[in-house]
Amino acid sequence: MVKVLRKIRLMTILTVATTIGLTLSSCSYRNVNEDNSAIIEINEKGNFEGNMLNVSSNWGGMLTQSDEKIFYFDYGTLKSYNSAHQYNGEGKIIKENKDGSERQTVYTFSYENGYDASRFHNLNYMDGNLYFTDPDLNVIQIDENGNGEKIIFNQLETSGIQYGDALMMLVLKDKIVWQIAESYGERHWYIYDMNLKTNQAFDKDIVGDSTLEFVSFDVDGIYCQKYLGYDQEKKIQSNGFGKILYSSSEVDALAIKEKASLIGNIGNQILYGQFEMTQEDEKEYEWYRIKALNLEQKKEKILCEIKNEVIKKDGKEILENYRLCLQTGIWNDKINYVIGIGSGQSDTITLESIHQIDLKTGKDSEVYQFENNKKVDYSNLNLQITEDCLIYLNKDWEFVKVNIPNKKSESISKVNFS
Repeated sequence: MVKVLRKIRLMTILTVATTIGLTLSSCSYRNVNEDNSAIIEINEKGNFEGNMLNVSSNWGGMLTQSDEKIFYFDYGTLKSYNSAHQYNGEGKIIKENKDGSERQTVYTFSYENGYDASRFHNLNYMDGNLYFTDPDLNVIQIDENGNGEKIIFNQLETSGIQYGDALMMLVLKDKIVWQIAESYGERHWYIYDMNLKTNQAFDKDIVGDSTLEFVSFDVDGIYCQKYLGYDQEKKIQSNGFGKILYSSSEVDALAIKEKASLIGNIGNQILYGQFEMTQEDEKEYEWYRIKALNLEQKKEKILCEIKNEVIKKDGKEILENYRLCLQTGIWNDKINYVIGIGSGQSDTITLESIHQIDLKTGKDSEVYQFENNKKVDYSNLNLQITEDCLIYLNKDWEFVKVNIPNKKSESISKVNFS
């Protein structure tokens, strides 16, 4: 069953959701250029890409956070299919303090089935307001206390698509970047200007390119991972990072990085992970290094080094106790990530811990340790994290919330699809 963990590892590298590998111990910080003077600029973002895309069954964006409050969808307990051929479910948006206290319901909604429940998602917070999408693909705004509900626009009407899914919606200070997928899979990108109250479609020839992978965005464009042609000797197909300005359809190449995946961007720095192999004392090791690339200075910093020994038997890899990152994302000036352990014998992964890397100091800290019986299913992987909270889907289809500051976990909802 080595193939199972190989699939996990490869999917961990390639998924947009911005994943990173794991350590055998706590990550160490190394500055390649010994230059600590770079200033990290914080983009004002309503959520980050990992919470939207690195999920199963379309449950993206059910958790977000402000400086002081945590917000999340509680879908309740969906009743099983009954003789009237209907489901019955009631959900709500919860607001609570960073330590989990003073919990209150700010919004309630009803739904008929698990699919409709999952389409209440894409939750963002920005400047005292919450934004999300519903099953009719309305983009809804309420204030953080649940007042002043209004529909900003409808994604189906804007795109002209008859049937679609709201795959992603991310809020900047004055923009909403969103993606809709047609029923047969073609994706369309739009940007909504909150000041002009208008939507602009990206060039279809660019955003429909299957080699273009959306990763992150800032005030003037989107960052992507893209095939950039061949090397100078026309031998190696080079993959790298690019950026498309909202006002242009051209992709500007930022850097060529083989075996790398973007995590996101902060100011003039892009954060990514990269795999490398080494031989030491007749043993083979796989390293995963999380790096920050300063685009102006063209300098890199290694934020974290991850090491796994590659054990082979009869020419095959044995991936026992292989540590990998199940979710990661940038929240303000921190990278948050969740460590899991797989054995290679099944899709079951044991949750180990939650870590944070402080991007200003480079310090990596373990902020939460899971009990050893907490498990998730890779085929239904769904973890969403903010600075102070994690929500994950366990093997029993329960959503479990972990409050990181007070180190407590609890089941918040269970959705029955049978």
